[in-house]
Amino acid sequence: MDMNMEEHMEKSSEEVGSEDSDTLTRIFPISELEAHTDSVCSVHFHPTNPEVFVTGGVDDKAFFFHNDDYTELAFHTDTIVQARFSNDGEYLALASMDSKVSIWQISSLDEPIATLEGPSDEILNIEWHPKGPVIAVSSGDQSIWVWHIRKNTPLAVLYGHPINMCRISPNGRYLYSGGKDGSVKVWDMKEENYSERPSECTFSGRDFHQEEIVSIVMYQDNNVILSGGRDGCVCLANRAGNRILTKIQAFEDSVEAVDFCKEMSLFLAGGMTGEIKIYELESLQCRVTISMGSGIVKAIWVGIEVVASTVEGKLKCYDGRNGNGLRKWIGHEETILDFDIKHDKIISGSDDQRILIHPYRFVPQQIS
Repeated sequence: MDMNMEEHMEKSSEEVGSEDSDTLTRIFPISELEAHTDSVCSVHFHPTNPEVFVTGGVDDKAFFFHNDDYTELAFHTDTIVQARFSNDGEYLALASMDSKVSIWQISSLDEPIATLEGPSDEILNIEWHPKGPVIAVSSGDQSIWVWHIRKNTPLAVLYGHPINMCRISPNGRYLYSGGKDGSVKVWDMKEENYSERPSECTFSGRDFHQEEIVSIVMYQDNNVILSGGRDGCVCLANRAGNRILTKIQAFEDSVEAVDFCKEMSLFLAGGMTGEIKIYELESLQCRVTISMGSGIVKAIWVGIEVVASTVEGKLKCYDGRNGNGLRKWIGHEETILDFDIKHDKIISGSDDQRILIHPYRFVPQQIS
């Protein structure tokens, strides 16, 4: 990762992309739900129960589904921007543009067991701690709140830059954020009074993003941070060394999705240009370019496969090693705002107000 920046930009621009085709296996939904009366912003499967999932929408509503039944979680007064189960599956968090986060216990959904009411502006995102009943919350008032659910109290409130989103490292130690000013900040949550100290790392400047950061993720080593910006750039930074590793001009438009592959030394960047680029982590060369034809909303690794959704309602899967198309899930007609993959199923929510559930892989019907 010590090549000079000009070399990175030149090599990535020389890569030849692979085109999308109509040869992908078509998979049709096994369930179609129309509980919402407006766009479905968020969908999430329960981590252990394959028959349980939650949805949130622009209609200010969230629904908890179990088998064929569903319960409306009536509490919020504005768009539900995110609905997420805790990693142990005991709790559910709803984040809303009404500036509140409500916490629900799965065993009893009559009312929230806790409410985070500290932020004074809309909630931007939430992130559960991987190892305990703690949640990080970013707000439009430029604050990050770290909240202990069982104690119903904030452990820390942080300010530092105009925040777009916050994340927690895979090991649960580091809190990091991407800002509207194009900067990334990292805090060590094991440090005493970390919220009262300057961030452990700040990445910004000429060699970093020049516009707001819209996507960010940390590698499984709890060290390298990958970020995507409105400026079309992808940046890699080293937390431990407190230094910027590289800046790549990936697209001419916003980088809406970034993710590391856990199986191979690869990472992806998905842009509003409708392309997904797969890079080798060591050489930083673009390995393949996938064209989906319309702006990428979300793109993630699932093993060595890449799954992505677009503004035109496409939901497709590719081999991340070579860009070959594998399958596409049929059914949505408008922008797919969120999807989740667990239990060999994929759930998706869209501007078309529908929630679709597909089998993740095509299973031929047995003819008796």
